Amino acid sequence: MRPTIGVLLLLRVLSEGPATKDYLLSTLQDELGVKKERTLRRYLGTLREAGFEISRSRGRYELRASPVRLAFTNHEALATLNVVESLAERDPVYGEHLASASLKLREALPKEALRFADSGRVNTLRFLTEEGKRFVPVETTSELHVFGEVEFNTRLLNFLSQNHIPLHIYNYYGYWAGSYMPREQYVSGHLTLRQAEHYLDTGRRIVLARTFVWGALANMERVLGYYNRRGSDLGEAVGDFAVRKTLVEEQATPGELMALEGNSRELYYKSWDAILKCEDFRFGQRTRRPPMNRVNALVSFGNSLMYVTVLSEIHRTHLDPRIGFLHTTNQRRYTLNLDVAEIFKPIIVDRIIFTLINRGALQAKDFRNSAEGVFLSEKGRKTFLEAYETRLKETIQHPKLNRSVSYRRLIRMELYKLEKHLLGDESYEPYVSRW
Repeated sequence: MRPTIGVLLLLRVLSEGPATKDYLLSTLQDELGVKKERTLRRYLGTLREAGFEISRSRGRYELRASPVRLAFTNHEALATLNVVESLAERDPVYGEHLASASLKLREALPKEALRFADSGRVNTLRFLTEEGKRFVPVETTSELHVFGEVEFNTRLLNFLSQNHIPLHIYNYYGYWAGSYMPREQYVSGHLTLRQAEHYLDTGRRIVLARTFVWGALANMERVLGYYNRRGSDLGEAVGDFAVRKTLVEEQATPGELMALEGNSRELYYKSWDAILKCEDFRFGQRTRRPPMNRVNALVSFGNSLMYVTVLSEIHRTHLDPRIGFLHTTNQRRYTLNLDVAEIFKPIIVDRIIFTLINRGALQAKDFRNSAEGVFLSEKGRKTFLEAYETRLKETIQHPKLNRSVSYRRLIRMELYKLEKHLLGDESYEPYVSRW
């Protein structure tokens, strides 16, 4: 089944846009441990034999046409069908081609096999709800977030482990309660030692800690600049952040950096009321556990999602999530995800909040007030989760790769850059939005 997974992995990457040989090889190595170029050529050959037209120009491979046949066994073709149909629904560029491919594949399969596939029993997660059954292809599932009361058995946990899908649990208030992480598949003793060395060496640790804080401040500055250009009076705050970035190198300890980042974030939050266009949503000041108003409830909920998303992506690399650099490694189980999330919270979580409020997608009725604080209702939580998942799938043009990548993929690439830094291959530079 491994060659089939490799072929499907290439199909997923090429469906996002043109890719270089080195990028395809790095993807295969990261996901399957495949390093040989001849294996890549064999997988590409399988796609071409299946009818996918793949061209190569200027060192980049590009998917140009849909297949007319698939030379797989019934079982492998059913797994392929799950992936192709899922991609057809969400891919803005090649969706029409992939939909055509899935129809041709359905025509080629026996009716018994199709009934088997449509019943949701092939590489599929089945959910039983009050509305009925819902099937989710495992090939397109990165992680599971569980809210509310859910019953499951050990067979599910075994299935998630086999497919390397983390399961994240949230409590009644929407706070992250814990995660079921599948067995580590990319364990690297060498990299773990290098990660520990960078943490224990004060000089090397402070370099990374400063980089995380600088990246967070730079992206907060970009967010404020974006809305300043669109009519919000934020020029003074933008100028203040430009100064604060210069102070990062003056901080001598992670504690001092955390203080600078915390004070800067307070200034950042004070600017939100100039961005938010609804009187039902006023920030005031940051309050945590419990959040005391609607905006704080959104920030807390969104940040929790960001932390576990980064944690899931770390699980797919050689990094150890327990060893951070800005956040101190102690009795807390995970810290590296907190470091990396600082960079992405402004451009993912905060932008979602502004969009949902200013477009009226979230209203005061989507929150509930209690003695414990203010929290999203079930409907409000669903609205936020849908916007969050949409944002992670949204693609941007990567400045170095010269190709489109999703925000989720961007997080993974940030972790790969950190791996290279730890191994001494390339100094780590945080991603900064290009708005």
